[in-house]
Amino acid sequence: MRQISLASTSFSLCLERGRLASDPMVMSTCAVNERQQFDYDLSTGHLKLGAKCMEVQRNDGEQAKVSPWKVFLNQCSFTNARQEWRFKE
Repeated sequence: MRQISLASTSFSLCLERGRLASDPMVMSTCAVNERQQFDYDLSTGHLKLGAKCMEVQRNDGEQAKVSPWKVFLNQCSFTNARQEWRFKE
């Protein structure tokens, strides 16, 4: 398990979970902040925050006009390909 932060290419914005589990994930100024720290499991590809895993899903309808994708935390599943993240070093 490796602890990582997910930053924009300029490293000025980082992915951050909301204050409550039901809050959406947002991009905010990078800081030393536990809401920006994720545990990355190299063997499963899971990005975990507590007992939840990061998942990506395509938006549809009106939401797709704002962003084609949404990222959120969900129950971890070893059979859900939308929770597998792979990175190059």
